[in-house]
Amino acid sequence: MQFNTPKFLVFVVAALALYWTARRDRHLRAAVLVVASYAFYAAGNPRFLVILLAVSVSDFYLALWMARQSQAARRRAILVLSLVVDLGLLAFFKYANFFLGSYAGLADWLRLPVGPRHISLAAPVGISFYLFRTIGHMVDVYRRKTPPCGFLPDYLIFIAFFPAILSGPIMRGGNFLPQLPPEPRMTRERLQRILFLLTSGLIKKFLVADFIAVRFTDMVFQVPLMYSSAEMLLAILGYSLQLYADFAGYTDLALGLGLAFGLELPENFNFPYKSINLREFWQRWHISFSSWLRDYLYVSVGGSRVDRPWKIYRNLMITMTLGGWWHGASWNFVLWGALHGAGLCVTRWVQRLRPQTSPPGPVRRALSALGVFLFVTLCWTLFRVSDFGLAKDIVANLRLGSWRLANFPLSTAAMMGAAVVGMWLPAGVDRRLRQAYGSLPLVLKLAILAAVGYVAFTWLADRTPHFVYEQF
Repeated sequence: MQFNTPKFLVFVVAALALYWTARRDRHLRAAVLVVASYAFYAAGNPRFLVILLAVSVSDFYLALWMARQSQAARRRAILVLSLVVDLGLLAFFKYANFFLGSYAGLADWLRLPVGPRHISLAAPVGISFYLFRTIGHMVDVYRRKTPPCGFLPDYLIFIAFFPAILSGPIMRGGNFLPQLPPEPRMTRERLQRILFLLTSGLIKKFLVADFIAVRFTDMVFQVPLMYSSAEMLLAILGYSLQLYADFAGYTDLALGLGLAFGLELPENFNFPYKSINLREFWQRWHISFSSWLRDYLYVSVGGSRVDRPWKIYRNLMITMTLGGWWHGASWNFVLWGALHGAGLCVTRWVQRLRPQTSPPGPVRRALSALGVFLFVTLCWTLFRVSDFGLAKDIVANLRLGSWRLANFPLSTAAMMGAAVVGMWLPAGVDRRLRQAYGSLPLVLKLAILAAVGYVAFTWLADRTPHFVYEQF
């Protein structure tokens, strides 16, 4: 169920009406959110509800069982059981064909007999996000950082809350679950935040990301050799802007919808393309995911508390390579993660070699941010290509050195320019714009949201691509 369809609008209005009508009844309110979230998920493929429900119920009871254990060995055994089930499901649904294809390629090279190369298997939508959510909670309960959830409907909501199930953000149980028992309240300030986030999300996704995708980048990446080298470079730049606007737009919509139900979801972006090094980039980009990798993977393999500096680099490479692999069952995602891991290793090595004693000046900061942006943008190409054959076509295109711009519409150039300005807004300017929006009358805010929504729901509804991160 796409966010810009009339069906989704009717669904949300109905869910909100039932939820706020039942706001004083704790159990009825929870029932509304459970039914709404499961109905939303079933609209995609109802068969996968069984997996979602089984994971949620099993981890709910395993967490309660683990919390009652006093012996560390028993608690560890219960955690391992949960991880084996959750990661086993992820490996089966998301990586079975990756393993089969990789083995088949190796067997062909070694001239060995080959079994099945591919099985018809669809991965449940959002499985990576909701499994990371429950895995994080299980580890937190094991580490005694947070108590287990004692009310099953709350845990079902935590795992399946519909605004965040498709593409995150990845909530933490210790932050999300305590918000469910109190009666929700709507204030004027919260309503203004909701309107701002919904307006911002619609603009980013449906008026910026989809405009760039439909009118330029999708066409170039589909047949790179039909375009000039200059157009290919602009498409690579356009995809970097599109990806940010798409994912940040989804996050704004998820945060706004969460607030509409009285629930705070974690921020996921903080002007990542303004980062002056790769370490800072990962503190600003997909924050809920990068912090998850840090707390549950990087720390688990040793983190920075090691006896040799080289082990830090090893742990960074493991974390980022597996983080890249999480995005998709393809070697291009593995390579993307490894490149970011190598970049983080270089960043940490330089920072250890030349510790920063004072903040960099504006010129140095601008040049550093440009360098990080170019590195990140080039790496995003591995995100966009479906296989290495397409990547070879892109390289072949760039080697031609053709610089005509016959297929680069002025409207796309204007939209990309506007996106660049928006993504590099100084903090002071961004703050003043938010204050100016906040000072507008409520009626005008509603009118702006209605106008933007009208464009998203009518002019672009028949050709808008899905959210990029739905595939992960």
